[in-house]
Amino acid sequence: MAERTAQPRDLDDALYALTLPPSERRAIREKAGLSRDLVAANLLCSPQTVLKWEREASDGGHNPRGPLAARYGALLRRLHKKTTSRPQ
Repeated sequence: MAERTAQPRDLDDALYALTLPPSERRAIREKAGLSRDLVAANLLCSPQTVLKWEREASDGGHNPRGPLAARYGALLRRLHKKTTSRPQ
């Protein structure tokens, strides 16, 4: 099966995830009321992976990579928009 070529939106979403500090990634998830398990299930990765994305590098954390970075960034962007939008 051929791999899908990255689209501009995928790259934008990946950069969004990469530019957020780990503590902000965690804060967005928590403000949306989602568990690590639920985020991991949505992204098709392990909760341990999400935990590592929410930790500082000095504490064993690392940034998401590849297609997961794009999916994680898109999710964070939607959650951030949802939790910061004002009711009409």
